[in-house]
Amino acid sequence: MENEIKTYWNKKPCNSGHSQNLFLSKEYFDEITKKRYFVEPHILDFCDFKKYNNKKILEIGCGIGTDAIMFAQENCEYYGIDLSDESLEITKQRFKIYNLNGKFYNINAEKMDIFEDNFFDMIYSFGVIHHAENPEKILDEIYRILKPNGELKVMLYAKQSWKKMMIDNNLDQYEAQSGCPIAFTYTKNEIYQMFNKFSNIEIKQNHIFTYKVDLYKKNIYEKVDYFKNMPDEIFNEFKKQMGWHLCITCTKDINIINKHQTQKIYNFPWKHIEINDFFIEELIDNANNEIPDFNDKYWNNGKHFINEYTNKKEISDINFFPQSVKKITEYLISTTFINKIENLTGIYDLMIDKNLYGGGLTISPKGAKLNKHIDFNFNNDIKLYRAINLILYFNDIEGGEFVLCDKNIDIQKIIKPIKNNILIFASNNNTIHGFNTIISNSRKSLNLWYYTKTKPLYVDYMPHKTIWL
Repeated sequence: MENEIKTYWNKKPCNSGHSQNLFLSKEYFDEITKKRYFVEPHILDFCDFKKYNNKKILEIGCGIGTDAIMFAQENCEYYGIDLSDESLEITKQRFKIYNLNGKFYNINAEKMDIFEDNFFDMIYSFGVIHHAENPEKILDEIYRILKPNGELKVMLYAKQSWKKMMIDNNLDQYEAQSGCPIAFTYTKNEIYQMFNKFSNIEIKQNHIFTYKVDLYKKNIYEKVDYFKNMPDEIFNEFKKQMGWHLCITCTKDINIINKHQTQKIYNFPWKHIEINDFFIEELIDNANNEIPDFNDKYWNNGKHFINEYTNKKEISDINFFPQSVKKITEYLISTTFINKIENLTGIYDLMIDKNLYGGGLTISPKGAKLNKHIDFNFNNDIKLYRAINLILYFNDIEGGEFVLCDKNIDIQKIIKPIKNNILIFASNNNTIHGFNTIISNSRKSLNLWYYTKTKPLYVDYMPHKTIWL
């Protein structure tokens, strides 16, 4: 299959026919550059070429070097690889014409053992990996050779897209030349699963080719009628939902997740999820030690709730969080983790309130309790419905057990607060809960709420505050 893929791309390197000027002349390359970024302007925002000045960059599938020279012109240390030796020769000539430096290798990205571990600051690949026989092997190699805290930018084809719909109905094809050996397409959920080693995953969907192909080849940009007549504001939203390009940005963070974590999903008395030992132990211990005691003036940065229902102090501004707590919070509000919650709960299109209204870092002292209640259901500041609750415990305590109640407000189950355990459950009229009186030291936790635009099941349409029972 490797030879078949190589032969296909050698036959007609991608975009090599996008200029009518003398082949391999500066005018030829200039026209290709102009045409690429006119038709696909989102690439300029996605790449952010100037950001990588003096960085060590690898491009997987450099093709004929259009993006390559943009990186190299910003004085990065550029490396390019491609399975197509014909494409590489064009790129080398392009670098000579522009008097730029780069290092080029004719290799399969599934095995990049010419590069050391933790070698690159950023790795970039636009529209390439989905043409490989084993994309997952390429991602494993990328993870190996990318530096800790390094960045990965990849474009993959979208399964839920206008282009794929046209292809499936024999009205279009994957590439300009027919007979492409491999072209995988992906949903956003599949992306999150495939990139699960990486953190801070951001996916932006974009790009629908709108021009009449015959005229486009002659450098005449005339849109097909059904796009010509579509208002720009509608088309821009359409691209976000049905674009062909999934532009993925993520990072290789130093791993803070415990690979030996366990998770269980329970349905009695209502659905809830327990994840045990979620973060690495050192991080949780650091967070626990960094969180000041209940009477420390640190808590003056937040609110103190003391009444017949509860006694707790709460800080919602993440800027005041201790460093380890901030690191934990940033992961729990990331799109990577939100996708995990969506798949666990079956509640999708979740959003986080970055102001952490009603939640955040909390501490309750010995003797405190939380009466049984139904959560507030609507955040009026952001106009979203509360959908999911998450509690992360930072320390072990006696008492303070989380109680799950039925509709008659009778306790049906208790969950002991254990260090580094996460509890996740839907927030609605049925999930009545609270916690018992704390017997030993203060209870330290992180409480986060996730929201949806549409009303979840068993939540009132009319906004209400917390209902104490």
